Amino acid sequence: MVSRMMVAVMLLALGQAALAGEVLRLQAGDVKPNDVSSLSRFMATADRAQLASTRLYVVQFKDAIKNQDRELLNSKGLRLHQYLPDDAFLVEGEPSAIRAATELSQVQAVIPFLPQWKKSQDLPKASVFNQEQVAMVHVQLTSEAKAKAFASELGARGQILEGKGDSYFVRVALNQIDEVTKLDSVLWVQAYQPMKLQHIDMREATVAYGAISPLDGDYTDLTGFESGTRIMGFDETWGRGLTGKNQTVSMADTGLDSGNKSTLFGDFANVSKGYSFGIGANDWADSMGHGTHVAGSVMGGGVASGGKIRGGAFEAQMIPQGMWSPVIDNLTVPAKLKQLFEPAFADGARIHTNSWGGGQVPGAYDNYAAQVDTFVWENPDMLILFAAGNNGVDKNKDGKIDMNSMASPGSAKNVLTVGASENLVLKGGIQRKLGELLNGEPWGTEPLKSDTLSNSADGMAAFSSRGPCRDGRIKPDIVAPGTNVLSNCSHVQGASPLWGNYNPDYCWSGGTSMSTPLAAGAAAVLRQYLASEWNNTAPSAALMKALLMNSADDMYPGQYGTGATQELPTRAPNSIEGFGRLNIDKATPPKSTDYYYEMIDQKVGVGTGETFTQNISVPAGSVRVTLVYTDAPGAPNAAKALVNNLDLEVSSSAGTKTSASTVDNSEQILLSNVAAGTLTLKVVGKSVPQGRNGKQHFAVVVTR
Repeated sequence: MVSRMMVAVMLLALGQAALAGEVLRLQAGDVKPNDVSSLSRFMATADRAQLASTRLYVVQFKDAIKNQDRELLNSKGLRLHQYLPDDAFLVEGEPSAIRAATELSQVQAVIPFLPQWKKSQDLPKASVFNQEQVAMVHVQLTSEAKAKAFASELGARGQILEGKGDSYFVRVALNQIDEVTKLDSVLWVQAYQPMKLQHIDMREATVAYGAISPLDGDYTDLTGFESGTRIMGFDETWGRGLTGKNQTVSMADTGLDSGNKSTLFGDFANVSKGYSFGIGANDWADSMGHGTHVAGSVMGGGVASGGKIRGGAFEAQMIPQGMWSPVIDNLTVPAKLKQLFEPAFADGARIHTNSWGGGQVPGAYDNYAAQVDTFVWENPDMLILFAAGNNGVDKNKDGKIDMNSMASPGSAKNVLTVGASENLVLKGGIQRKLGELLNGEPWGTEPLKSDTLSNSADGMAAFSSRGPCRDGRIKPDIVAPGTNVLSNCSHVQGASPLWGNYNPDYCWSGGTSMSTPLAAGAAAVLRQYLASEWNNTAPSAALMKALLMNSADDMYPGQYGTGATQELPTRAPNSIEGFGRLNIDKATPPKSTDYYYEMIDQKVGVGTGETFTQNISVPAGSVRVTLVYTDAPGAPNAAKALVNNLDLEVSSSAGTKTSASTVDNSEQILLSNVAAGTLTLKVVGKSVPQGRNGKQHFAVVVTR
C-alpha cells in the first residue's frame, strides 16, 4: 500500500498551477510534475510498494535555484545528489525530511524518483525472446557509502565484475535490469561500453611509399611536418624557450616503451614514474605500441632523430599509466575513472591526456562523461583531454562526413575534446586514396573518394568524429593534426608499428589518438607560458581551454571548396572543427605584444542573478571574446548536461552583443571594426543551482 506521505507528495505535485521550471527534462522523456497525464504515463507501470519505501525524490523549484535554496534543503536533512533540468534536484532523505520539503513555499513539486528514470534508453530491451540473455551494464550508485548495501541488495539479480566506490560493471540478465533500477542505492544504469584506442586501424594499408621504405629512414628526407608540430606553431614557441619545462603531463594508454625507467628509449629521459592498471600486467611496458607513439607526440625528446622528430613539449615530465592487459589483449579501463586521475594529480600532473573512448552511443552524456566532469569540478586546475573518436563516415553517400558520431568520454563538458585535422605529409605513412581504404566503404563518394589522408593542412581528417552531442553541445572543442603523424615506436618485441615503420625507432600512425597528445603538448607549453610570462603558476583548466580555443585557426570552408560538398558549412565554432585548429604560437605571444587585451581567471565567480563587469581598453580593430567555465557535473539521466548557465555580453560604441547558449559551457563573441576605446564585458549568472559556495567560477580571454 502507498504511504500517506507519498500520497500527500503526489497531491502537491499534481495540484499546483504550472509555473517557471514546470518541466523535468529527462533522457526517458519530458515530464510535467504538475500535469496528471504527463506523470501518469510513467506512474502506470510503477511498483507502488517500491515507491512507498523509496527515499529518492525530485524536488522542483518555482524559480531559478539560488544557493539559499540548496542550503534550505540541506537544513531539512536532505542529501542533494544531482541537478535535474529544469530547476530541480534529485534528493535523498527520510520521510519526515521529504514531507518538510513539500511545505516550503519555494517548492513547486516533489515526486518520487521513478526506477525507469534511472535507466539509459540505449539499453537492450527485454522481451519474451531474449529476457534471459545476459548483458554487461555500468551501474552508478548514489554514493560510495552505498557500495556494501548495493552488493547485498544485488544478490542473485546480477554479478559484480569490477568496480570501486560508486561505479561498477555488473553482469545481469535483461529481465533483471528493471529490478536493479528499483534499488535505492542505484542512481543510473547504462550499457557497458568497451573502450577502444582512437587510432584508426588500417593494417592492409600500412606500407611506406616512395623513397621511404620500412626500417631505413635516415632523417635526410624529412620536411619538418611529419611530427604534426609545425602546423600548430610549435617551431615559433620553441624559439621563445617554451618547451614544456617544469610541467608534468600524465597519459593513460597502453603503456610506454620498456615500462622500466632505467631501460626506456632515450627520447623518454623525462619520464619520472609510471603506473600499471592492465589486468595481468606486471609493469607499464607497451607491448602494443600505441601509448609510446602518443607519449612521443606529447614530450618525446627527439634524441635519436637529432631533434627532427619530437613532441610538442619535449622538456615536459611524463607520468605514463599503462592500461593494456596481456590477458585479454586489450585496454582495461577501470569503472571508476578517478583511479586514473587521482594518483596523477597527487604526483603533480595538471594535464592528463587520453587517446581512447567509446562511441557505441554517439554523443551521449553518460556515466563516464559525468565522472570526468566531476573530477575536473573538484580539481579545477586539472586539464583533461580526450580524443573525439574515429567514427567519421559518409553513410548516405553525399560526399560529406555524417554528423553525430562523438565518442564518450569526449562528450564530457569540462574536458578538452580533440578532433583530427590533416597533417601535411605527401611522402611516407599511408598515401592511398580514401576510396581505396577499408574496402572503400566509409569514404567511397567524391570528393572524399579521391582525397588522400594528409595533403591539406586546412582539411579535416575524414575519420574524425563529429558532433554535436545529443543535447546540442558543440564538440569537438578544437582539432590538431592526426593523419600520417610520425612519432616513437615501442621497442617491446612484437609491438605494433601502427601505420608502418620509418625506422626501428619511429613509426607512422593516424587517428584522433594522434591529434590529442599533440594538443596535450601544446597545453604543457601554454602552462609554462602562463607561469613565466604572467606569473600564473596555477591556471584553471577553464583558462587553459579558453586560451587554446580563442586562438585556434578557423579552417573554413575546408578543403573541398564552397559547393555542395563544402566540408565546413559555417565558420567556427561548429561541431566539425570545434573552435578551429590549435595554434600554440598564437596562444603564447610575448607579453610585450598587444595581443592579449584581457585574461581573466575568475576563481570566485557569479551566482544566480549576479553579474561580473569589467571595462577593457582596446585599440581599433577586431576583438574576440571567449568565455569558458568548468561546470558542475551533469546527470546522465537528464536530457541536458549543462547545470550552471552563464551568459556573455560585450558592449562597445557600436552596440551590445550577447551570447546566451543554454547547452554549452563555452561562449564566444566576435566584434569587427571596433573603434578604439572601452569595451564593457559582462558575465551574467543566468542560473547557478550548483555553484561552489553558490557561485560559478569562469575564465574569459579577450584578444585582437
